[in-house]
Amino acid sequence: MLSAYGRRLRPLLGGFAALLTFAQTPVVTATDGIDAVITGSIDPSGDLAPANGSASFRQALELIASGEHAAAYEQAKTIPSDIERRT
Repeated sequence: MLSAYGRRLRPLLGGFAALLTFAQTPVVTATDGIDAVITGSIDPSGDLAPANGSASFRQALELIASGEHAAAYEQAKTIPSDIERRT
């Protein structure tokens, strides 16, 4: 007799447990604003590159434009500015 009730009750209890699981799921929404937390990934005291770039930086860009990528890579190694070298 109890096993007959257990077989009938088991799907009902399983469905109820599933509903409880979904009912407790938090809703997370996106925001349109920018997060105000500063992570420290950018050094605020870093040097800024010149607006038009140094002579060696412009030479490397000319090499890229002409399709000489290996030569541009070698030229970029000689650029003293970290910002220009990594750009």
